[in-house]
Formats: sequence, C-alpha cells, structure tokens
Amino acid sequence: MRKVTKLSSGGGLAAAAVGMLVASAVFTASAAIVVGPGAPSASARDGLTPFDSCDELLSWYRAEGLRRVGAYGWDGDQPVYYAMEDSAAGMSELRSTSRSSTPSSGTDVAVGTSETGTNTQEAGVDEPDRAKTDGTVLVRVVGHSVLLSDVTADQPRALGSYPLPDSIFDAEVMLVGDRVVVTATGVRTFGGPVDESWGIRRAGSSVSQSRVLVLDVSDPGRPTLVTDRTFSGTVLSARQYGDTIRLVTQTPAPALRFVYPSEGTDRTGALARNRALVRASTLDDWLPTVSADSGSDTGTGSRERERLVGCDEVLHPRHGSGAGTIAVVGFDVDTPDDRSTVAVTAGGDTVYSSTERLYVATTEYSTSLISRLGSRFVGGPVQPIARTDVHEFDLRGLGAAYTASGSVRGVLKDRWSMDEHDGHLRLAIETGSTVATDDGADRSGANAIVTMARDGDRLVDSGRVDGLGRGEQIKSVRWFDDLAVVVTFRQMDPLYTVDLSDPDHPRLRGELKIPGFSGYLHPIGHDRLLGVGIDATSQGRARGAQVSVFDVSDLAHPVQVDRYAYGGQSDLAAPDDPRGFTWVPGPDGAGVGWTQVQDYTVADTFRLSRIAADASGHLSVTTSVRPGVEPWEGARVLPLPHGRVLLVAGPSATILPG
Repeated sequence: MRKVTKLSSGGGLAAAAVGMLVASAVFTASAAIVVGPGAPSASARDGLTPFDSCDELLSWYRAEGLRRVGAYGWDGDQPVYYAMEDSAAGMSELRSTSRSSTPSSGTDVAVGTSETGTNTQEAGVDEPDRAKTDGTVLVRVVGHSVLLSDVTADQPRALGSYPLPDSIFDAEVMLVGDRVVVTATGVRTFGGPVDESWGIRRAGSSVSQSRVLVLDVSDPGRPTLVTDRTFSGTVLSARQYGDTIRLVTQTPAPALRFVYPSEGTDRTGALARNRALVRASTLDDWLPTVSADSGSDTGTGSRERERLVGCDEVLHPRHGSGAGTIAVVGFDVDTPDDRSTVAVTAGGDTVYSSTERLYVATTEYSTSLISRLGSRFVGGPVQPIARTDVHEFDLRGLGAAYTASGSVRGVLKDRWSMDEHDGHLRLAIETGSTVATDDGADRSGANAIVTMARDGDRLVDSGRVDGLGRGEQIKSVRWFDDLAVVVTFRQMDPLYTVDLSDPDHPRLRGELKIPGFSGYLHPIGHDRLLGVGIDATSQGRARGAQVSVFDVSDLAHPVQVDRYAYGGQSDLAAPDDPRGFTWVPGPDGAGVGWTQVQDYTVADTFRLSRIAADASGHLSVTTSVRPGVEPWEGARVLPLPHGRVLLVAGPSATILPG
C-alpha cells in the first residue's frame, strides 16, 4: 500500500476576499518581512540583494508606485463607484501550529482535527478560529469578548471573559498552552469625490491595520493582557510553530491624497498630479509600522507607532513585484514583544505554509497590445493574461529566511492550491483567466499541476501535467506526498488523480466524471476521500448539497462508493471554509463527520448534519434541527474526550454525544 505522510485540502473564500479588495480599488502589491526571535539574517547569499541606503529603498518604492498609479489612484485607470459615503471590508485568514500537533498520515489513514479542534490545511499546522478547545477549556470569541468555559462536565460552564477593544471585529483565537492569541484585521475604504453625473461617490483611499493581543489564561477565571500590538496592514495568515507565532500581514501602498478627473481636471491632469504625489512620498508612507497600547486592558490608551523594519533590513528580488509591504511577524507567545526582522520588497496576497517552508503568492493581470487591438476589431472582452509570482521562505527554528522567487502563468484558486513536499512546491493552477466575462468554454487554456524547485535564488518549473478540465474551474485539491486529487467543474465533475512520486515527471493517472462537484475533499481512511459539495444535473444545474465517498486505491480507476443528496436549496459550510467541517475517525475505518447545513427555504433554522461512514465507505446521514441555536454563520463542532463533541454557534455552546 502506498505510504503517504502529509496532506492538505481544498476550499475557502480567501481569494474572494482579496478580489473584493481589488474591486474596491484597494491596491495591495507589497514587500515582505520575516520576523522571529533568533531568526538568521538573510543576505545576498540567499539570492536577494539588500538596499544600500534608505534613499535607494525609497527610490524602489517610488518606482513601483509610479508603475501602478493612474488617474483614479492606485491601479486606477478606470473609476470604481460606491453607492454609499464609504464602505468597509475586513479579511482574516489565519493559521497556526499547536504545541502538540496531530501526526501526519496518508490516504490509508483517516484525518481528524488538530489538538485544538480545528480542521486544518496542513498536518501539524493548527489554524486559529472562532472557537478552540484543549479538551478541558473552551475559548471562543463572541462579539467583543473572549469567553472561557469549562467543558469537562455534561455542559459548558462559564469561567471568565476578557473584553476586547471596540475597534476589533471578527476576531479569531489561537490557544497555545496557557496563552490565547487574539488576531483581527480591518480595512476601511473612504469615499472619494462625488461624480455629479451619476450622483454617487467613487472609491477613495483605504486604511488597514491588524490588531494582535496575547492573553494569559493560566487562571481561566481571570484572563489578563500580556501585550496589545497594532500592525499596519491586513492579516493574510497566522501560523503557530511550537511556541512561535508568525503573522503574515499586508500593508497596502500608502493612502496618498489622490485627485480624480472632474470638470476642473481631465484624466491627463489627474494622472500628472497623482504621479507627483508618489514622487513626493516618504519612507514613513511606505514602511510597515507597529504600535503598542500604553493604556488599559481594554485598549483605550494612546498608541505609539514605530517602524517595524529598518532600511538595512530590507532586501529585494531581481525584479519588482509590487509596491506596498507584506510583513511576516514572528514572536514567542511567552515573550511576544521580542522580535527580529528581515524584509523583502515583493507582492503577495495568498499564503501557504508547510512545517518547513512558507510561500507568499500574488496574481497580476495584464493585457497585450495585440489582444486589445483584436478586441476593438472583432468585439468582445479583452482576455487578460494572468501571472502568479511566488516567494519562498525557509523556516529555521524560531526564524525564517527569504530565499527564492518564481513565476508561473495562471491563477491560484486560493491557498489550498499550494503544497510543499521534499523541497518541491506543487501548484494547482487555472491557466485560463478567471476574470473573463464568458464561462470559459472556448478558452485554449486548461488547468494544470505544476511542480517547482529552487535553482539558486529562483523557483523554476520542474514538471507539469496539463489538460485537467479544459474550460472548467478548479473546485478543490487534496495533496499527499506522491499524489494530488483535483476536482474541476463546469457541467460534470471530473475528479483527477495525479501521480507526483517523480516531481520532475508528474503523470495523470485516472479520471472520474460524475454530475455535480466536490468543493472540499477529506481523507477518511482506507484510501477513501469524503467529497463535500453540490449535486447537479448532467447539464450543470445545481440541485442542493451533497456528500460523496471516493475510493482512490486504484489511481487509474477512482470510484464513487456512495453519495447522499440533501436536495432543495441546501448548502454545506466546508467548500467555503473547511474549518466548518469536522471529522472524528472511528474504529476499523469508520468515522463521523459534522457540518452545518444551510437550507435557504428555512433560513431561520439551525440544522446540524451528522455524516457517518462505515468501514466499507457507505454513508448514513442524519440532519437535526437544534432548537434555541441561532443559524449563525461560522458554526464549529469540536471533538472532546470520551466520544463527545462540542457545538459552538454564535453565543451558544452545547455538548453533544458523538
């Protein structure tokens, strides 16, 4: 039997959140920073070049800014409109690793949750969430409070709480021994001038920041604040490596006081004035900052801002790749104010981490002169060309070192489309553009699995498999050491098995076509995967949620063992957020999964689905209504000792039999 030792999964809305920011004219091309106590300093021997002075660094930022600025601000050759005075958007995609992580496994072994109850992307990498438990204490965020409860009895018993600052929204927590790390990100986009011809307001500048608090919960009845820090930028990701936390934050290009074309200023004049603003910008406009609250536990004191990184700690790759700042901030939970830094000017909006390496990727779209001219003559939309740049960090003890960069043509669906094993980065990419207005049926590009390896300071293609679902979208990916399982969809659901045992020569081994698609795949043991997704007709018309069991023991002939359709206007949480799915392995290859079912015909009712699979892979699905539980989005089911599970939904927390 094939032995595989690690895995990751597909799903999530991170790409959609980034798309919202782009649509809001929030410019997020960036540089990168690695912070961690004891981190070895990167240098030119790592394949990157340090800046000789602050003046050289500022010139780099200005040059990147001048490439991006337009008549309507950052990346703004066309106006973006809002119907309100201003709008807000927030994104928080966080990740971590517990002190005692779940062992790795393969297709022959079922995968449970992390030590703190979260369904994670990478074995050994625990992700922060709205609720966490160590089997004794439940820690969760409800509104503007962190609540702690005892979960050793029949039902949770309140222990203590900590009030969060009013400025924190949609916070998530990481539970690391007797420390709780609270992380939240907010983005606020301010309206520009009113367009009198339309009577609505254009998008303006934006300000984003990430709040990180560390709480001491050694006495869960009286949690106390250890530190409270604000980092410039949005949180792309957070991970925990033993006692070390790494935050990946993205600070957008500065919110300069741009002007816009109006009756008094045409496009040429607005562009000239905006370029002048970029040339006059300072390093304090560009470099990321960190500030500490000097007031009370509730975060009401003054905040003193300082640069997170110095000019002599900044490196750059061979070619420009953005003009803001991405920061990877590392600290020990016991000494969170001790940080060491190194920086790299590079863009990024998608983050993936294995236990040994961290990758930051960004996708940029461009159109060639030929395609623009062709569009004018033949009509129809201009087909953009998508390029994804990837930047690699080696994780060394408590620190990290930025080592290499590479590019591949195509689009990453989200962070689940990335994986690393044995020095090779593996990518599941869509080579047709995802921003075209057509449905992709006539695109010449198809999906592919690409392997990349480090060659000096470059990540270069080492192998690839093309032709996966021509004209279709990637819906989910599950990675193993020597295997990738990819699901694409347009009308039918092709499930592909790709042999990665030779990363320089990956091979397409098998294909299974069935109606509908699986938006998330989870190993349940005995070379079987549970697919969570949407049922559909042979013409691609959706008809509610479904779960399926696939047998991939014969890679050339994957088989659907069983399926269950929920019907109606139903939906399941896992394809959008895999943390909303929980699998509890049982004896002899059996197991039970849990997830919330959203039924849009009864939107005010909370429904919980119990998905049992026996040793042969056959399903038994029951769905129950939970009276008194509000149908909050983001419900979690966390395993507890003695076969029990903990349902957390909004302010409710209930212990259920397994």
